Amino acid sequence: YEFPGTPFTDGDLKVFWSSGGERAPEELTSLVPEGVKYRYGCFLKGENGVLLLRHGSSPMLLPEKKFVGIEPPKLDAFGHHNAFIDAILGGDRSRLLSPVDFAAPMTESILLGNVAMQHSPDWLEWDAKKARVTNNEAANERIHRTYRAGWKIMGT
Repeated sequence: YEFPGTPFTDGDLKVFWSSGGERAPEELTSLVPEGVKYRYGCFLKGENGVLLLRHGSSPMLLPEKKFVGIEPPKLDAFGHHNAFIDAILGGDRSRLLSPVDFAAPMTESILLGNVAMQHSPDWLEWDAKKARVTNNEAANERIHRTYRAGWKIMGT
């Protein structure tokens, strides 16, 4: 993926998606210490290093020798389930870890990754406003479906 830059990024944001047999780029995987398992997760490459987020494990700053002695901040134990319920019942969105205006586009991009993998190596151009791939009609067949009579998603 290539996402347009924002005031919080240094240019466009480039995302490399791998799944199955394909691995993340060597420039990232070579930083992981021997013996560290990371079957699922993601690498976030920044100006000063890489953050490895492993599913079900603590994050790691890489290369490790560059970040010796840096301790992650202690976070409030308030969980995302509680925050979601509070937002629904009391209207308090301030503690949401994934507000809908952020989480919906993020979910959309992840789901599009699955569509893109089925049409690899083609590059898919996405029109978010129209919810359509603009350069590959076959890919659109995986985006929308015809529902049985009596079933419908509101707003579509």
